[in-house]
Amino acid sequence: MTTGSEPKKSLEAMPREQFEQYVSEFIESNNVCVLGTAQDNIPRATPLEYEAEGTTLYIMVDRGRKIDNMKANPNISVVINNPLHGWLTVKGLQITSRAILITDSDSEYVSAWKIFNRANSSKEGWDIPPKGGTLLKVVPQKMELTETALKDKGYKMKQVWEA
Repeated sequence: MTTGSEPKKSLEAMPREQFEQYVSEFIESNNVCVLGTAQDNIPRATPLEYEAEGTTLYIMVDRGRKIDNMKANPNISVVINNPLHGWLTVKGLQITSRAILITDSDSEYVSAWKIFNRANSSKEGWDIPPKGGTLLKVVPQKMELTETALKDKGYKMKQVWEA
């Protein structure tokens, strides 16, 4: 029987290996992110499709402001979140990274394209990487997961991982 005077159990950080697995599964369960870039104090947030290998994201980026921003300032932020259906369903991941732009002249381009294009690989013509394409490779330097349901598992609602 509880009397209400027992000390509250303190919430913990998730063990690193468990966190990495948990986040990898969350990333794999989604396919859209918001890429945050900035140049000359002008921010830009762009929703984009991604594919992942573990916690590394691969994103096809077309010409435009986001590429110009990443070339001028390679510091980026990526957000992946579930739709919100009330406070108890909050779940989102913020990744801080440096942009790695891979063009068709880079040796890594074909292998990166295969990862990015997995969902379309059965479509005719999609197995050939496009000429002039650019892929963004996002290798996390820092990941911040916020999820209200973690409290029920004995963990802090906000978990932080750094490379």
